[in-house]
Amino acid sequence: MVSRTVGDGPTTCIAQLGDCAAPGPDCNGRCQSIFPGGFGSCDSSFPPQCICRYNCPGPMPPKPHRCTNNNGGCSREECGDQCCDFGCKRKYPGPDTIGTCETAPGTLLSLCLCTYTCSGPPGNHKTAVSPARV
Repeated sequence: MVSRTVGDGPTTCIAQLGDCAAPGPDCNGRCQSIFPGGFGSCDSSFPPQCICRYNCPGPMPPKPHRCTNNNGGCSREECGDQCCDFGCKRKYPGPDTIGTCETAPGTLLSLCLCTYTCSGPPGNHKTAVSPARV
């Protein structure tokens, strides 16, 4: 189990490293071998547990949300991914926008799918589901 304490200084994490009576290095040694610069001590529970306190990084920023939208029909024979990518970048400007011409297996249905960074919580995005006929 790891818990975090956030204050004015660096974030402090606390990890339980098991029973203090366990064979092997002492609690502080175990702590420092896993978390260099950490400090380990036995708590007063029964049986005593090795508690390790160490500086850890703060919370990671959330990853950007990715959305996928249908940008109409496409044809692999004409210009496929290249035309799709161009149209998607024009419709959804951004450095990580990608357009791909996808063909449904066993059919002649092709669809230009745009994947891009969007705002909103996960699951609150549009996903193309109906392919266009070429």
